[in-house]
Amino acid sequence: GGEWQSADVAVLIPTDYQTKGVIIDDAGGGYWIATRGLRSLLRREDAAPGSAWGTPLGKAFARAVGGADWPSVRQAVYGGDRGAIGRLALAVAEAAGEGDAFALAILEAAGRELATFAQAMEARLRRRLPVALAGGAARLHPAIFACFSEALSGVETRFVTIDAAAGAALLGGSSASGEGQTRRRAD
Repeated sequence: GGEWQSADVAVLIPTDYQTKGVIIDDAGGGYWIATRGLRSLLRREDAAPGSAWGTPLGKAFARAVGGADWPSVRQAVYGGDRGAIGRLALAVAEAAGEGDAFALAILEAAGRELATFAQAMEARLRRRLPVALAGGAARLHPAIFACFSEALSGVETRFVTIDAAAGAALLGGSSASGEGQTRRRAD
């Protein structure tokens, strides 16, 4: 027996496994991506005032929060809930699509972080199984799946546009349906 858990990676977790939850560990998810993007932007702005807001990441965040200044960021972050902050990951993806190296690096790190969860499950189960990457954060940018797959060398990985539980069922051979792409990487 077990229960479905999702950190954008589809897996059936044994009932005796203690999950950490999104407050402690949501590495690679939308909230994680958004907060790292904001941290990158604001640290660069602190170091060289007026410079960061003119970058693709700064412009994308300014559009998302309604201004290119700390009061706008503060209102968006502290005036919203965790989901609203997570939606700011869209700004990071937008900036990566416009060539922002900082934003792209965050999305690549997100893919590797999501793979870490799959690797932990592999170690716990003591066997390699196919892994499906699903969820909103996974759909943000192709770099997330590319780095996820690269980090899981030798494991069949699939990007699916269905929810994580259905993705795991698909990999398990059930009749669940969904669109996706599969990669198998050699060691």
